[in-house]
Amino acid sequence: LLAHIKSETSFNYQKVLLAQATTPALSRAQALNGAMVGLGTDEGQLIRIVTACDRGERLEIMEVYERAYNKLLVEHIDSEISGDFKKTMHAIFTTEESEYDLDADCQALKEAMEGWGTDEEALIKLVCSKTKQQMRDIRQRFEETEGRKLVDWVESETSGYFQDALLGLIRSPIDALCHGVRDCIKGFGTDDTGLITLITHLPE
Repeated sequence: LLAHIKSETSFNYQKVLLAQATTPALSRAQALNGAMVGLGTDEGQLIRIVTACDRGERLEIMEVYERAYNKLLVEHIDSEISGDFKKTMHAIFTTEESEYDLDADCQALKEAMEGWGTDEEALIKLVCSKTKQQMRDIRQRFEETEGRKLVDWVESETSGYFQDALLGLIRSPIDALCHGVRDCIKGFGTDDTGLITLITHLPE
C-alpha cells in the first residue's frame, strides 16, 4: 500500500496519505527522526509530538524507534538539545507515574514558582510525572486555590523551549492541539509536516 501511494501521489498530499496509512507509533517515530536528522533540530516538532502522547504511546514509540533506526530515542533526543529543555524531555520519557496528592502537588507547584527565582527541577519532576487526567485535576484545583491559572503562572516563570514543553504537558489535549496548529501556521510560511503530524491519527 505504501509503495502504491508513493507511486501515485506527491508532495504534501503524499505525506498525508503515508502518515495516515502508517501506524501511529511508526508515523510519530518517523516524524521525530525527521525533526533531528540533517542540519539543525526542529524543537517545536519534538515538543508537539512528545507532549501530545500519553505514557503508553511514548513507550510504543520508543520501541518502534529503536527497531526502525537502531538507536534509542531518548539518547538521540538528549544529543540534540540542552539545558532545562533537555531535562524536561528526558523526564517525559523516564519519569515513572506515581500516586499523587492533589492539594500537596498544587502547593508544591506554587512553592516552585513563588518568591525569588524558580525551582526548575521541582517543576520538571512535578509536571512530567502526571497523567493527563491528573493534570486536568491539578489545573482545576490550582485555579480554585490560587485564583490564577497554572498555565499563566508557568508561562510567567519560564521561557523558550523549556516553557513550551511544560505548557504542552499542562494544557488540556485540545488546547495543546490548538496551540500546536497555531504555531505551525503563524508567521512566514506554514510548517506542513508539523500540521500533518498533528492532525493525522487524532483520537475520536
